[in-house]
Amino acid sequence: MQITAVKPRGGAGLGHRGRWWRLCGIALLTAAVTAVPVQAADRPAAPARPALRAAALPPDGASTGGLDGFTPILYTTTPDTGSIPQAWFIAHHAKNFQAPKVSCVIVSSGELCGDANGNFTEWPKRLSIGTGPLGSETSYLLATTQLPQFVTDGLDSRVVRYPVVTVEPVAGFPNGSVGVGCLNMQSQTNCGYTPLAPKTDIPGVSNVNGLTGFVQVGDSLYGTATDGRQLCYRITVGGACPGQPFAGNTPPNNDRAFLGPSDYRGTTSVIDGKIYITSDGSDRARTTWPHPVTLTCFDPAFNVPCTGWTPVFVQYRDAYRILAIFPRYSPDGTVQPGVCTIAGNKTPAPPIVNCYDGTGNGAPPPLGLSEVFPAGGARSVVFQPLTIKLSDDLRTYFPFYTEDRTYLGQTVCYSWTYATACERSGDLPGFPNPLSHWNVNGGDTHNYGYAYSPARACVYGGGDTGYVFGFNPVTGGTGC
Repeated sequence: MQITAVKPRGGAGLGHRGRWWRLCGIALLTAAVTAVPVQAADRPAAPARPALRAAALPPDGASTGGLDGFTPILYTTTPDTGSIPQAWFIAHHAKNFQAPKVSCVIVSSGELCGDANGNFTEWPKRLSIGTGPLGSETSYLLATTQLPQFVTDGLDSRVVRYPVVTVEPVAGFPNGSVGVGCLNMQSQTNCGYTPLAPKTDIPGVSNVNGLTGFVQVGDSLYGTATDGRQLCYRITVGGACPGQPFAGNTPPNNDRAFLGPSDYRGTTSVIDGKIYITSDGSDRARTTWPHPVTLTCFDPAFNVPCTGWTPVFVQYRDAYRILAIFPRYSPDGTVQPGVCTIAGNKTPAPPIVNCYDGTGNGAPPPLGLSEVFPAGGARSVVFQPLTIKLSDDLRTYFPFYTEDRTYLGQTVCYSWTYATACERSGDLPGFPNPLSHWNVNGGDTHNYGYAYSPARACVYGGGDTGYVFGFNPVTGGTGC
């Protein structure tokens, strides 16, 4: 059950504008929000506060404060601070070290968050490789990556770890480095930085200018540097894995000297215990070994390239930037050996779907998957999808837009259970395909990624234009 509150837009607002919840004194339907039972140890317990009502994100979305945040990071504050449901955003390819790079929105109201004590504060804020409150430091700054994939600590849900490029000298890395940044969402603080490889500027060789976001395998986080090596961080130890960076067979990209910080052109994904990496080295001016879009596999069990898997080159002339890697599912939801990818298409045609078996040989794409993407629109962009099971229907939601602005930000949904677009799958109500978020910023959302809240029965999205928006995963309805 969910109640929708009507509140003044631009007037008194929760947290960001006068702590609306204190003025109203209304109660939370606790079943609608999952609170994280973690006690902040670095400050005394706050007095009991009135809880939030289980309201909804407005149908027209909410501003992140102008930050082009990536996939929402969903978090609910501890009970002593009101059990406030939040969506956090880290900016992508933010190469300006001084620029703010993190923002926070309350998804039950659409207002920007208050500070850690519930008081008014400005967003977005700076991130730092140091420690201390967000935005408090003017040094020790950092750059983020094209796809700032992050990992929430399974032992402490307050903590997010994300990829960092910095030119700040730290012990053992006098000329800058790439590594793991740390954000504590409860206390709203930077919680340190761990370098994993030196940033380099050596003409004629492959250099470390940036990295992919992180994926988690067991106790370790993995990412890929622009020189193709695998970076590794051990969560419980809080430091680099012994022997890393590990050699792989991923070709480099954006690795020429004096480019950093620079985007890694590709992404990583972990599927059935194996790490799959894409690399686009088509820009000869920026890559030491130019190459077409490539898919490789790394085995974290032995920290070597996957046995029997050789680099797969996508041979389509107009393919570029594979930013989506996802499992192959059977209709009953079982993960099949191998992997599927979606490459952007430079021409006015749908994105390019390719699938591979467990050894890297081509496999037929799932029935109907290629057909769910709309035709028309050049330079298509598809980022990492979200897969959830609703009733007996396993669905994957793809963020989609085209750089020629034919499509400004749509959600494409595919049912693995019924091998068709979700609008025609099973007994659930039809999900529009594609789903246009026309009510958010005039439909201009440039979707980057999604996060699902079962407690609120809502998928939250973020994108390039600086908005967070929500939609019902069954019907596509807005404002959940």
